[in-house]
Amino acid sequence: MKKIFVFLMFLVVGLTFIGCGETPDVNPTKVTVSVEKTEYVVGEKFSLTVKVEPENATNKNVTYKSSDNEVVSVDDKGAAEALKAGNVTITVASKADATVKDEVKITVKAAETTEDVKVSEIKLTAAKSELAVGEELAVAVEVLPANAANKAYDLTSSDAAVLKVENGKVVAVAAGTAKVVATAKDGSGVKGELELTVKAGASDEVK
Repeated sequence: MKKIFVFLMFLVVGLTFIGCGETPDVNPTKVTVSVEKTEYVVGEKFSLTVKVEPENATNKNVTYKSSDNEVVSVDDKGAAEALKAGNVTITVASKADATVKDEVKITVKAAETTEDVKVSEIKLTAAKSELAVGEELAVAVEVLPANAANKAYDLTSSDAAVLKVENGKVVAVAAGTAKVVATAKDGSGVKGELELTVKAGASDEVK
């Protein structure tokens, strides 16, 4: 009888231990997907960052799906690549419950060719900003970006009575203030300016 009692006690304890060791599944309740930016150029690669909640969800695995694999492809690890211009929606869903999902919209633009690159800025610099009447000064012109398709420009003076432009140099004509203006010839309308001051000297004004 005593042996039977001891056996039953061990059986109860064992079953209690087994029962306590079982943890019920915790289902995901929320999936959040994010990307560094939502606009990419053809050829760019990017990753999707996914967060599954709650933190202790039993199965945190997800699936990735692009609405158009010809525009953006995405693998089962969330690595994506922009393939051609267009718009897509990437959906990330929980493997445990496909109704728990999130999505992100992506725009892909065609890569710019050199022929499309317009001038964005023109910088003018000179060794000094003040000249005496009759003095010449070289003006350096930098056209940006470096890969602009057409970097040609026109160099003019805002007041030819004070400064005149000759062969890429400016000549001080008379006392006053004027600007040297470089205007892009690619149709962008971008201009760069440099203000110079001419002071009267001992010599007469340049004719």
